[in-house]
Amino acid sequence: MQVRAINNDYYNGANPVSFKRIIRNDIPAKVLKDNKYLLLVSGPSGVGKDTIMNQIIDKFNKIVTHTTRPKRAGEIDGKSYFFTSVEKFVEGIKNNEFVEYVESFGGKYYGTKKETIKNALNGSKPGLLIVDVEGAKNIKNSFKDDAQVKVASVFFKPPSLEILKQRLSGRGSENAKSLEERLGRAMDEISHAQEYDAEIKFDNPEEGIKDMINLLHLEK
Repeated sequence: MQVRAINNDYYNGANPVSFKRIIRNDIPAKVLKDNKYLLLVSGPSGVGKDTIMNQIIDKFNKIVTHTTRPKRAGEIDGKSYFFTSVEKFVEGIKNNEFVEYVESFGGKYYGTKKETIKNALNGSKPGLLIVDVEGAKNIKNSFKDDAQVKVASVFFKPPSLEILKQRLSGRGSENAKSLEERLGRAMDEISHAQEYDAEIKFDNPEEGIKDMINLLHLEK
């Protein structure tokens, strides 16, 4: 679906589309056909991507990632994460089982396996993975020659960096240094937004949900 802006409205061919916050949409219709695609969602920390996607999570097969960090209270193995040891994770890296992974503070690993993605695409719903910019790039490169895995990607932008700063500050968990670091990283991530098939300026949850439903032709 190609969307172009005319007088601040968006049009899909000859038919008007009601949302106005979608900055760009270059997702080919064939990718969305039959719901057999992998949706990658990215955006700066605090932009609200998890808030949006959690409200429509029933429309997707959410892909569960692997981690070596300890399981927290209330978390379920295989649903929250696949919890594994560092040794098994590193072995998986050596065997090229992961499409993307990161090593965080304290030597803890997080990553997504190719097998997990392909299993998620076997059902009647699209697969969903909320992932950072680098991870999204690695996943798209990994499947670019795989005819069985169609990838669509959406980037959530804040209305402004000042509003993003307010959202992050409102969490009450950021000091001045960490807030500055997060905003710096946000600016870098936003610079990669045009590498995605679609960009959405996220203003509020209700409108953001409508945007995603319209963008991906999901049943309401």
